Amino acid sequence: MNLSLVALRLPEEDDGLVSFLTSNSFPFHVGRTPSMDEARRRIESGSFADDEHQTFWLVDQELGRIGFIRLEDLADDTPMFDLRLADEHRGRGLGVLALRAAADHIFTTLEVNRFEGCTRADNLPMRRTFEKAGWVQEAHFRQAWPVQGEPPADAVNYSILRQDWESGSRTPTAPLGGNGVHHIELWTHDLAGTEASFGWLMTALGWPLVEQDWEQGRSWQHPSGAYLVLEQSPALTGQRHDRLQPGLNHLAFTVTSRDALDALRRDAPAHGWRELFEDRYPTAGGHEVQRATCTRTPAATNSSNSSGGASEVVTRSSRSSMTPKRKVEVRVSLFPVAARTTRDEAAMIARLIWASSWVVTVSP
Repeated sequence: MNLSLVALRLPEEDDGLVSFLTSNSFPFHVGRTPSMDEARRRIESGSFADDEHQTFWLVDQELGRIGFIRLEDLADDTPMFDLRLADEHRGRGLGVLALRAAADHIFTTLEVNRFEGCTRADNLPMRRTFEKAGWVQEAHFRQAWPVQGEPPADAVNYSILRQDWESGSRTPTAPLGGNGVHHIELWTHDLAGTEASFGWLMTALGWPLVEQDWEQGRSWQHPSGAYLVLEQSPALTGQRHDRLQPGLNHLAFTVTSRDALDALRRDAPAHGWRELFEDRYPTAGGHEVQRATCTRTPAATNSSNSSGGASEVVTRSSRSSMTPKRKVEVRVSLFPVAARTTRDEAAMIARLIWASSWVVTVSP
């Protein structure tokens, strides 16, 4: 697909812009469904075209006009953007192309070092778009995104640097405290079988697949720079990992909201995961813990063995005097790995992961 930026012409295209804004829904934007009057007032205010703003239609060579991107704060050192795709063109990777085209425009026409974007923390499709386009998460703002008729939502901020745009690389943020996890490596006897299910999970969590020419393994990188490796090593000595034996029991990852957690639980079966303790969801972990537990199905592992390591996806709400701290978890079995880790070694891994905001528990 070839995506082009075509400058919006106002006032000639007022009606077309109003039609686009009012005929599509934007559930994660501040203005979800603007009326025709609201859309016209925004146009007349200059927020689509003035010294600070410039708007472009996004035009695909085959699909035609698919949406628009509005560049903001063009007189500042760090411009931002507002991206809106038509309902029927979402979920097809076009947002990634739009961000790349916008970055090309910004860095070739302006003498700036940074290009920023902000979205709701529970807008997982947009967060995956940022990751795939090479942007890095830099901030998480609590209750910073206005939501009409509801409490404010958390927001997250991403950026791309000129040097990363020029080199095609990604400069990670420094880990808090100065120390953290560099990578975690898990071995499997069936790379193809496990990649389909585990690759979906990592991508859904905002860990994009690292593009590399490596037949024996795959890796997914967190915005912090830490990455998770899945490898089918020729040095593998076994085909089964029992997480109930001494060693690594499970990994735990975080999501930002209960809605995001529910979406993962809903989509998991289509990607080779089978839920455990379904009848106890979401209170399998007690009254302060909400949890969905999944394991990979035999079909996904190409064997009758569905045991192995486990991972959890956790979200925590803020604590108040009236509301207990809530921990929401999804536990999913990983895959058979070589289990030669002693309990002391596993405990050390747990401490390292905890220091980088991972949550790991080790079986007794």
